[in-house]
Amino acid sequence: MSSVILSVIGTAQDGGIPHPNCFCENCKVSKDNHLLRRSAASLAIILSDEKKWHLIDATPDMKEQMSKLQQSYHLEGQIMSSIFLTHAHMGHLPGLLFLGKESINANQVPVFTGAKLKGMLENNAPWSLLTKQDNIILKELRNDSPVSISNSVSVTPISVPHRNEFSETFGFWINGPNKKYYIFRILIDGRNGK
Repeated sequence: MSSVILSVIGTAQDGGIPHPNCFCENCKVSKDNHLLRRSAASLAIILSDEKKWHLIDATPDMKEQMSKLQQSYHLEGQIMSSIFLTHAHMGHLPGLLFLGKESINANQVPVFTGAKLKGMLENNAPWSLLTKQDNIILKELRNDSPVSISNSVSVTPISVPHRNEFSETFGFWINGPNKKYYIFRILIDGRNGK
């Protein structure tokens, strides 16, 4: 049985903290103090015994998040085994572009997403290039149907209400050997001092 670690690698709203064009007290202070900066909300599921990890949401900050995670858990050079996307807003999928030819040039990383978002990624540039070049393989999630990521860990998508302009939105139950966690939105909103 693999030990499972959930690592919160981002806690801010899509634009991060400091938030673009925001001058609330939180954003002002974080511009001068890097310890107060926050990247976009994301979570890693680390299967330490297997030296594998899985990502929930590919944020605009994925490059830095990935590097810190790999160094912290001795996973240098180990790309994520899969990515689960919650929905199609800007804080949740731009990081996929780092998997393309210009950066990592990944090979067939499974990306789990809802049907509408899968269609959007398959049919619209620049995302469609990632599928055409086999950097990613899109896999359709179905509400309440678990996806096994190891013998003892599964991720179950649960449809949740949200602004669904481009896609459906999922939260995730992460079922481990001893515990179960529900993940939808881990964020601290940097705007308006919240």
